[in-house]
Amino acid sequence: MCGIMGFAGTIPEESGVLVVLNGLKKLEYRGYDSSGIAYFDSDDKKIKYVKKSGKLINLFTEIAEIQCKNQCLTNSTAHDNINTVNASADVNKNENKNVDKDKLRSAGKSAAIQSSLAIGHIRWATHGKPTDENAHPHLDCSGEIAIVHNGIIENYIQLKEKLLKNNHIFKTETDSEIIAHLIEDHILKGDSFSESVRKTSLELRGSFAIAILYAKEKTIAAVKFGPPLVLAKKGKNLFIASDVSALLGYSNEVIYLKNGEIAYYRYEDDDGNNNSTDNINDAHANDIKKIDTVSNASKLDKLYNSNKLEIINFKGKKQKIDINVVKWDASKTVKSGFSHFMQKEIFEQPATILEGFNSRVLFKKDSHRQVTLNGAKNSHEPSDSSDALSGINGSSSVSTSSWSNGLSGSSPDKLTSSISLSNRDALRNSDLSTCDSQKQALIKDLYHSGNVKISLEGLKLTKKDIVSAGRIIFIACGSSYYASLVIKNVIENLCGLPVIVDYGSEFRYGKFPVMESDIVVGVSQSGETADTNSAIEIVKEKKAKIISICNVPGSQLTTLSNKGVIYTHAGPEIGVASTKAFTSQVLCGILLALYLRQEIMNAGMYINGDGNTNIKINGCEGGKNGGITGKDAGIFSGIGGNGNRAGISDKFFNDLVELPQKIEEILAFNESIKNIANKYYKSTNFLYLGRGILYPIALEGALKLKEISYIHAEGYPSGEMKHGPIALIDENMPVMFLLSNNLLAPKTISNIEEIKARGGRVIALADYDPNIDGLSDLIKIPDTSEILSPILFTVPLQLFAYHIAAFKGTDIDQPRNLAKSVTVE
Repeated sequence: MCGIMGFAGTIPEESGVLVVLNGLKKLEYRGYDSSGIAYFDSDDKKIKYVKKSGKLINLFTEIAEIQCKNQCLTNSTAHDNINTVNASADVNKNENKNVDKDKLRSAGKSAAIQSSLAIGHIRWATHGKPTDENAHPHLDCSGEIAIVHNGIIENYIQLKEKLLKNNHIFKTETDSEIIAHLIEDHILKGDSFSESVRKTSLELRGSFAIAILYAKEKTIAAVKFGPPLVLAKKGKNLFIASDVSALLGYSNEVIYLKNGEIAYYRYEDDDGNNNSTDNINDAHANDIKKIDTVSNASKLDKLYNSNKLEIINFKGKKQKIDINVVKWDASKTVKSGFSHFMQKEIFEQPATILEGFNSRVLFKKDSHRQVTLNGAKNSHEPSDSSDALSGINGSSSVSTSSWSNGLSGSSPDKLTSSISLSNRDALRNSDLSTCDSQKQALIKDLYHSGNVKISLEGLKLTKKDIVSAGRIIFIACGSSYYASLVIKNVIENLCGLPVIVDYGSEFRYGKFPVMESDIVVGVSQSGETADTNSAIEIVKEKKAKIISICNVPGSQLTTLSNKGVIYTHAGPEIGVASTKAFTSQVLCGILLALYLRQEIMNAGMYINGDGNTNIKINGCEGGKNGGITGKDAGIFSGIGGNGNRAGISDKFFNDLVELPQKIEEILAFNESIKNIANKYYKSTNFLYLGRGILYPIALEGALKLKEISYIHAEGYPSGEMKHGPIALIDENMPVMFLLSNNLLAPKTISNIEEIKARGGRVIALADYDPNIDGLSDLIKIPDTSEILSPILFTVPLQLFAYHIAAFKGTDIDQPRNLAKSVTVE
């Protein structure tokens, strides 16, 4: 839930304190009840700290004022220094091209506290109120050890009682403070620092990510058991953070600490001086009673060498260090001219959706044909004996691989995060309806010959796993839970497999029977949701097959997934309310459904139009009714079936390719949606109603509104409205209806009439013109295949919630009481 940043080293243009502050700015979405920083003072050779309740700006202000006081500056200069510290901490990402960055760095350095070793913390309060005193970092009695902690120590009361008997003095109400005292206790018994950290880690129960600063050896350590910790080493500099986004300005080569691992780094400057201090305060050591000293124990452990990163596990065994290259662009962690991160991330969705299916939809190459969908002329001339690659963007080329991605050469960066439709023409060139008849015939032949393949990198499910699975279980929380409900709908309709969706917080305490044949899917944006991960750990004990849909490599959920991970490729999401991560999860779930269908049919099974599946057949004669064609034929149109092949139809594939363009078209309605939001932002209650696959989107839309505007909102199935919620309807109750042009449309229209008859205010969000009299407002969006419609319906609901919150003046990126990653129960 909290955010950790640490640094050891020297950057000429930045103080270590500013490096940590810069990281904390990137992590503030993880908690904003209080913040603090501890640093090794290069002059006094001891740890100093600053802690402030409230948002991070309070810490910035306090540090700037301390610096001004030390320099005997005036109050007016103090205010200038506050601005300098703020600017300096973000100098690498400064968006004003006219700023002289060298001068800014120089000013920042003169205004900053100098240190080569620092740790910092952003807190989401659990144990103890969000006060200055309870803010992290926490120190031991001697003041030689400082710690910051993310997670919960479940046995802290018992440990605290033991430490109190040894005369340790506590200053806070937190569970975290005991960590510093436990390490000190072991050192006073004669253990080395590294051994003390290891033994302390073994004593803790719960979940914890910890960064530790030890003044005596000028050493920094990091411990992971549950919440994430990511390291980056560049030259002699080591960076530690809860999230890779805090490191991207310094390095894109990172190390994901694994559960049960401890990293140590002892910093020496260029002169080989580690500036070690004296032993832990002798006066305090004399006050500690009933401590057994280990005879002949080394005071300095030889595990780690200066400026060399060492990682061991909790058993003391040295671990291999794996370097991972992060492809996220550092610019994704700044607002880039948008008013809020949430607004920016809403507008990034054309790019993230494109990135989500790019390289995962493959075409089988044909040695006699090349297919391009970018307006270039078709070539039917034979190439060499190799197969020809067919792509959507760019001409075909020759490759030794038999399958190739359909969007080779495309980049999500080409889809701008603005309401500009500059990419619309490029996407329109992919529209099958614009192709000449010869090309359409060729493409149709490709599709219906089974030459389209869904490929999910990193997925380790075998055909046997899929065919033998009696059901699929999704475990998630919050928006990820609603995404799972959408995916359930898709899988059951495309594959005929029963799907169960449960909250992680409920699953972990229930007696739900899990079998080895079950496929269990954990869904989490961060991969560190405590309830979801705890439930998955239970499932793992049952030896079920576990996969995950996640945005963060190296997170705890991904390490629990014994059958692979489907990464959403959404990039960093800073706004606490999920937007692009949610739509990317839905898209990945749709691709998973298509993949399962593909493997079921390729295994000699078939799925008929009534949803019956897993009927073993010989040959490919069965399943000819598997494709539901035409939107009037049912809610899952656009997927064709042809025996044992995946059978992705022309219409569905065309709609998938056009999805980023259609999202851009919705974003172009931004001002219109803003005007509608202006009519309703003073409302105190809202209902969101949808049917079928759009019911989970009604839930998500209501959640977005309540999260960032603090307006009470509830989502319901439209058909359930008359079973209770209709009692709330009056002229003050706005009702948002999600209306799609399918077999359920007449039912939903009947529900709308029932609301109108009782004086309710109806906002219709529809993918067609429903021609209903008396609507308060209508938001019309582009039409698409029913399977893809949840993504398009989500975007205007995000914009609607955003603008209502903006009119109300709430803190959109950091709504009260919330944090991005819920790493505690």
